[in-house]
Amino acid sequence: MMFRAAAYGLLLTGLPAAAFAQSGDAALYCRDRKPCSIAEAKPAGKDAEGRALTVVELNLGEDNDGAFKCKPFRREFWVRTEGVAEPKRIMELCNDGYGAAQMGEDEVAIKENRLEHAQNGGSAWRWDVTRNLRLSPLNVLDEAHCSYHNVSSGFWTLRWDWQRFAGEARWTPKRCAPVRGKAEEDAEVGCEPDKATRRYVPVPQLEGAFERAGKRLHLGSCATAIDESGQRGFVLFGTPRAAGAELRTLLLSQRDLVVTVSDVKFNTGAPSWLNDDHIELWLGHGRTSLECENEKPANLRQWGIASTARFTPLTAIRAPGPG
Repeated sequence: MMFRAAAYGLLLTGLPAAAFAQSGDAALYCRDRKPCSIAEAKPAGKDAEGRALTVVELNLGEDNDGAFKCKPFRREFWVRTEGVAEPKRIMELCNDGYGAAQMGEDEVAIKENRLEHAQNGGSAWRWDVTRNLRLSPLNVLDEAHCSYHNVSSGFWTLRWDWQRFAGEARWTPKRCAPVRGKAEEDAEVGCEPDKATRRYVPVPQLEGAFERAGKRLHLGSCATAIDESGQRGFVLFGTPRAAGAELRTLLLSQRDLVVTVSDVKFNTGAPSWLNDDHIELWLGHGRTSLECENEKPANLRQWGIASTARFTPLTAIRAPGPG
């Protein structure tokens, strides 16, 4: 499973200095674009230096290059800081229905140095995304994703905290065949993370984070951290240890995975590598709520990496199932 760190890109493009010589507030944002007008301007509290913040929403008309029209119109959001000449563009929205169901919606709430954006759409398979943005300094603090079928019980959720660079995904596969003693109409529709039957820790993917994959390095906060305490990740066997080993992992691409392990001691020298400290990678296609709960187990491939000085990969062995 992987989570792409570039899932959401903020538009930080500012206007050229010449644009601010025009008269009127609308000229700060519209320049020569038509149609363009200020739909609303809302106070957004103050930044850390005590300067007032204002979020400006623009109306850029309904046109969407001949496709479904933007509802209610194409929207741009800008943040303006008191005493700073150049505002920053936060995001652009065009609600064209967001899917075949044509039921998509955007909800934008302005709070103290915050903008909260909730968006949903889809067809028979529905989705919604919420993001919490800090306006100054501008960045995404956290986000949550949900995907579910509108007539079955399957769903998938992801919560990601950009401050901790950590999160968790939970899902329940949809039921594709009747379950004995339970009617299909009893199935609950929608995302309910607390009732999920499966979960995993996402691994972020940062394209081009390092020059090459084989470089000796130690991962810091821009990686998923898993340890033996059971608080970060899962302890499947044995007793959790508060001061045990820590593993950090990061995808550089869909084919390059960096893993670093920290511990006070590595156990080596056993007759079998299975009894030494080691890393196991189970490779296969992602299992999500799109698949059926009663389908056959995924056919995975197992890689064992021994705890030698260079962590030499062992020969790949094919596993009969998730095991």
